[in-house]
Amino acid sequence: MKIRNLYIILLLPIIAVSQQSPCGERPIKPTKPEAQSSKEFRNSETLKKYKTDLKKWKECVSPLAISQRDEQRISQEQKKREEKEKAEKLEALNNCGEKPSKPKRPKGLSVDDFRKTQEYGEYRKQMKEWKRCMSPQQLTEPIFSKKENNKISNCGEKPTKPYRVKGTNNQDYRDSQAYKDYRELFKKWKNCEDNFEKSMLWGDCGDKPQKPFRADGTNNQVYRESKEFQAYKEIFKEWKQCLESKK
Repeated sequence: MKIRNLYIILLLPIIAVSQQSPCGERPIKPTKPEAQSSKEFRNSETLKKYKTDLKKWKECVSPLAISQRDEQRISQEQKKREEKEKAEKLEALNNCGEKPSKPKRPKGLSVDDFRKTQEYGEYRKQMKEWKRCMSPQQLTEPIFSKKENNKISNCGEKPTKPYRVKGTNNQDYRDSQAYKDYRELFKKWKNCEDNFEKSMLWGDCGDKPQKPFRADGTNNQVYRESKEFQAYKEIFKEWKQCLESKK
């Protein structure tokens, strides 16, 4: 009696799995009628149907079929995730609008002249706004008001490098007058942008005070006790207090 109960306990998980399986339960072999001969029974439609159903069931519960169903399930789940991500990206895209289309450069117009056109300038502005919309939001809040940080610098567009003719080596290109003029413009633009960022960062507290010049041969103690350094310490202290009050 105990062995029989043990068999039942061991078979319960198999029965439960078979009920949940898409293959269903194993087909039951039909019983041969007493009035029918063995040959007639083997050729009967009932036994043929049983054999067909048994073959399908064995194919369904085979490791290959189980693996294929698992792969199909994983593929469907992955497809759903991709569709969800695509929908989220599409929602973000709808908020920002479609990506601006780059205007086509007319034949015979150089790259430099094309970039100086009003049409290309408008495209650059639209592209900049679109990228700002599509970029992730900053996680940290600025220490000053958003109105101040939303200001746009009056430094103008970033200077564009001059066109480099094919066959010109790097040294000759850098020694050209066009490149030197570009470097001067870029330097001025960069200084303007840096000063603008500092003004946005420090607000009306002004620029960070600079340490006084330390002459060669002056030791650290004498330098720190000098009037110039003491005055610098006072100015720097006030400047830092101004920043703390803006937080």
